[in-house]
Amino acid sequence: MQDLDSADRLPRIRATLDRKPSLRKWYHEMYRGYAACLSRCPRQGIALELGSGAGFAREVIPELVLSDVLPYPGMDAVVDATRLPYPDASLRFIGMVNVFHHIPDVGAFLGEAQRCLAPGGRVFIVDQHPGVISTPI
Repeated sequence: MQDLDSADRLPRIRATLDRKPSLRKWYHEMYRGYAACLSRCPRQGIALELGSGAGFAREVIPELVLSDVLPYPGMDAVVDATRLPYPDASLRFIGMVNVFHHIPDVGAFLGEAQRCLAPGGRVFIVDQHPGVISTPI
């Protein structure tokens, strides 16, 4: 088994997305949620996705800045959510799918999000409980 903290996992994760059309459809639905949320955000500023990994959010939202804590190919930035490398009020949107439960200090992240979001900016978080139903998916 590959190390969970290895960027070498990317091909295996992408293969899982390709093999499970219902999972890919679910991610598309989440990314449409990003787009709907973005439509209510300020026009100026950066739209950032945390934990982009093997996702395909940019297929739905081309201007999205992709980031992860690992240097996966295709990432625009390697970002620690508890120490966002962005100036105050510079982000108009922060999105994350299945990332929030991985953040070791959610209080620090929420403080950073508040600091970095422009007035009217939004955070879009989707995070499920890893239980009996979600595990096989």
